[in-house]
Amino acid sequence: MTDLVAIVNAFYDASAVGDFDAAEAMMTDDFQITEADNLPFGGVYKGKSALRDLFAKVMAMMSVAELKHSHMMVGENSVCCVVDMIMADGGEPIQLLEMFVFRGDKVCEIRPFYFNADAVAAKCA
Repeated sequence: MTDLVAIVNAFYDASAVGDFDAAEAMMTDDFQITEADNLPFGGVYKGKSALRDLFAKVMAMMSVAELKHSHMMVGENSVCCVVDMIMADGGEPIQLLEMFVFRGDKVCEIRPFYFNADAVAAKCA
């Protein structure tokens, strides 16, 4: 049985240090991230470069210093976890839930759900 939690932890570890090559090795070729349309960076990001492209956009817009994940919940082919976006300016963290969807031992999709989209928009303004 594939340890999905270990893969998600490795995915976050690689992303945290900007090792997108390692993160991309854990993705399917048709990987996608869907951000809600009401967010300043809303839309569907597709392909193995999706995470790299989205990180560049979000981190610049919001001045995110760090991502901390916790409270992992495991499904048959998914892992959900709470993520705290820690701001570089020391402001209130923005919290979201990310659902990782797997096909076999590869991540095929990430679906983020922000608890307070207004806080995200305000940080991006």
